[in-house]
Amino acid sequence: ATEDHVTSPGWWPTKSAAALNQFVGTPECAKCHTQIAATQQTTPMAHAATPAANSEILRAHSDLTEQRAAYHYELATSPSAVNFSVTDGAQSLSAAIAWAFGLGHKGQTYIYERDGGFYESHLSFYKSLQALDLTTGHDAATPDDLKSAMGRWLDADEARRCFGCHTTASSVGGHFDTSHLTPGVQCESCHGPGANHVAAMKSGKIAQGRAAIFNPRRLDPTSSVDFCGACHRTWADVILGKQKFAN
Repeated sequence: ATEDHVTSPGWWPTKSAAALNQFVGTPECAKCHTQIAATQQTTPMAHAATPAANSEILRAHSDLTEQRAAYHYELATSPSAVNFSVTDGAQSLSAAIAWAFGLGHKGQTYIYERDGGFYESHLSFYKSLQALDLTTGHDAATPDDLKSAMGRWLDADEARRCFGCHTTASSVGGHFDTSHLTPGVQCESCHGPGANHVAAMKSGKIAQGRAAIFNPRRLDPTSSVDFCGACHRTWADVILGKQKFAN
């Protein structure tokens, strides 16, 4: 299971043990790996998360509305902010959307903050519909109140895991902190922090430098599935999840 890999020695995706100063950023990686870094930036993974105001989908659909049962939703985008609101006709609730998760090939879900916590929007944008609809995994039953109609609270562990798979360096030194993250799945999300690698290579210590960075290409097929499963779930993660749900 992914939790076993995360607690084992060595690098693994979503592991948060490394300090922030151990991350050098994709521009530093691109100095040597120019073509690979440029190609990576064109992938959906590189755009797995973006500040909501930068979302191309929201810029192209600046006023999205949807009526679901008694609730009317609006997702309004201006040049500087994105506001998500819901009303039942008598009262309303709104929040500024902070993050857009997903490039939008299939859909895009929105994250906002309220009362010191993160929430996942009850509605998401779906490309096939070119409109808002129920976020995958949310209860299709009519919500009991405006707060639950607007979105679902993410507990601290779930928020950490969501950001850990959609951004880079959102958890460092064992702590979850979105103030220093890099949007999207960047080089160091999979290869691990690159400071020691860069320093060794610049010093001409090639063997030491190669050993200081994780290369998923060296993994056997089973380990490769586990590696990608850190975010996309391994078979063991699925089984454990079902057991947890059943309990």
